[in-house]
Amino acid sequence: MLIRLINHRLTIALTVCSLAALASLGVAEHFRTAEEQAVADGYRARALSDSLLHGLIALRSDARAYAVTGNEWYRGAYQAELKQTNLRDQALEDLRAMGLVPAEEELLLREHQLASRVMLLERQAIGMVRDRAQQTAMTLLYDEEYERSITEAQDALEQFNTMISERLALRERQARNAADYGLLGALALGAINMALLLLATLFFYRQQVIRPMTELLEDIAATEHSPTALFRNRHLSNEIGDVVRAVQRYHTAAQEVKDLRWLADGKASLLARCQEAQTIPVFAERLASGLGRTLDCGVVVIHLQAEKTKRFQPAGAFGKALETIALQESPLVRQCLQDGQDLYLENLPDGYMQITSGTGDCVPRGLYLFPLKRGRKDLAVIEVAVLQPLTGLQKTLVRDGALSLLPLLERLSVAQAGAQAGLSPPLNEIRQGVPPDAGPVTGSAQMIRQ
Repeated sequence: MLIRLINHRLTIALTVCSLAALASLGVAEHFRTAEEQAVADGYRARALSDSLLHGLIALRSDARAYAVTGNEWYRGAYQAELKQTNLRDQALEDLRAMGLVPAEEELLLREHQLASRVMLLERQAIGMVRDRAQQTAMTLLYDEEYERSITEAQDALEQFNTMISERLALRERQARNAADYGLLGALALGAINMALLLLATLFFYRQQVIRPMTELLEDIAATEHSPTALFRNRHLSNEIGDVVRAVQRYHTAAQEVKDLRWLADGKASLLARCQEAQTIPVFAERLASGLGRTLDCGVVVIHLQAEKTKRFQPAGAFGKALETIALQESPLVRQCLQDGQDLYLENLPDGYMQITSGTGDCVPRGLYLFPLKRGRKDLAVIEVAVLQPLTGLQKTLVRDGALSLLPLLERLSVAQAGAQAGLSPPLNEIRQGVPPDAGPVTGSAQMIRQ
């Protein structure tokens, strides 16, 4: 009678603890989903606001170039960019649909008004150029009112970015803390379940001093609420399986969020490092330096197309713990461009890159070549000599990070060509205003271009 009473109470306690553990896991899963949604909202809000900012800068550069040169190509570029900028209304609606606070809504409305004013002035200037009033158009696009409108619109977007990022980061932290507490509660209840099972096992073990060993084993196997029956219970096994799968989903989601953060931080680091470059060689060296430091690889070489020869030649490089690297045109680059696919060599060819000095541990063994294209046009080739093979996430950073910077490279090329002809406005007018990178861009590598 006493044994039945104890078994009944232990069964009730185990059932209650199991249900409470499942409820805690449900709460943890809910807040984990809320955390992931906050992270996704943050990335989306920054992407939408960055698209608005980049549209303003691109329109300004094209409008001024057309006013200075009168070249119809710039007007076509302005019209093409304007078609993309016309989607800003949809971007604004998407931002408002995310649930903005009044202060954020006010900043977004102010930016919209200023941007509309800027585009109106740009259209007027383009009309003046077509009416052969080029000097008046240049005066309009370089006067104080136009510059103030551009600056205030950029400041409003930056303040909006800062405000919404802080709010979403706070919501993410709160959801993450709640999910952690729910998971800890589930783990604590699981530990209580294990203690109750151990207590039940010890209680039945004590009965062996009264009953023979064989009779005890038969009674335990025949008892409805014995530990053997509990472990054979199909519903309890399903509940334990749900707990294990929930924990696995949590770790998988946490790793995915970690990978997304690493990828976003890598792209942001490359943008901050490269957008202050005023010449193409400096841009290439900063891009190579950023990729080399982020990937922790041996050597990174950026191949760009020369204006005169139309051949791809090294424009910048970065070497880890290497003192001398001789850069020259690579036949592998031509092969990579012809195939139109990534190229990987497990062993570096003898004498390749002519690495003449450096520590033995840092001399690369494998070689990757990544062709970057837009449509059918070859834009650049990134050559990465590695100490060990790259992961899929690192390859994604090389492709997406470099592709996101190619518009800046194209504008640098256009601005540099115009500056050589004495027609283009200063290069610093296409920058975005982020503080320059204070650190070195090429590490200890010294570039010797042949």
